[in-house]
Amino acid sequence: ADLLAGRPQWRQIADYDDQIRSRALIGDRLYLLSTRDAPNGKVLQLDLARNPTLSDAATIVPAGDLVLEQLVSSEGRLYAVGQRDGLSALME
Repeated sequence: ADLLAGRPQWRQIADYDDQIRSRALIGDRLYLLSTRDAPNGKVLQLDLARNPTLSDAATIVPAGDLVLEQLVSSEGRLYAVGQRDGLSALME
């Protein structure tokens, strides 16, 4: 309602030190790809309806041997694009 009235309530969730490389939004859930403390990347989930901070984020895809590159959402689904041994991979 605030956005439609021209009064959006902006709130910073992350900054440069959080090393966010990609993001996707599905409903009230924000998914973030971060390389902070995870050189290959990890996927974090925030419930925006609860006014979260990044410290509230749940790790839904921990760092592994797949080098995560991008998050994409389509039709309510989350996809992670990455590489392993030089080959591209897609995770749902």
